[in-house]
Amino acid sequence: VMLYGTTYSNMGGAKITGEYGAENIYTLADHDPTSEAWKDFVKKWKAKYGEKAYPEAYTNNYYQVIYWIKEVYEKAGTKDPDVIIDLMQKTSFQNVCISPMGPLDGYGNNKGAKGAIIKFVPGSSDLDPTFGLHPELVRVYETPESTMLEILDELKGFKKLESGEKYERSQ
Repeated sequence: VMLYGTTYSNMGGAKITGEYGAENIYTLADHDPTSEAWKDFVKKWKAKYGEKAYPEAYTNNYYQVIYWIKEVYEKAGTKDPDVIIDLMQKTSFQNVCISPMGPLDGYGNNKGAKGAIIKFVPGSSDLDPTFGLHPELVRVYETPESTMLEILDELKGFKKLESGEKYERSQ
């Protein structure tokens, strides 16, 4: 079972959803293996890189973030970092991933990101006939208001930091 989502780091996701993964806990909202957008992405990938090629786990995220950055820069019309940062906190882009990319909060978290539980079952798929497992989407869930940093603060017993505060370095 793979648990995808922005809050699953360090088992924080188990606290949020009440579900535990035996292995492979990732911190991203990945593709829906049944979606037409993913099927189209894989078809284009194979056309470019060969019929036996299959995108690795993070390919679609890299693909989506590039188009999100492109959209931010086109809206900005300038290289001014303040304008770019402001737009990153307002701009969302949806492509092949379950979650849209952006907008970001002040900590760089993807606000409104969705998570997913994807399990791998025996047998190949039409999209990747050479691999003996294929992904099935179990469910998608909304990421709660708590950010990963807030969850980790609570799990580790640290006080919650206010914007701009930093933890003291331990020796």
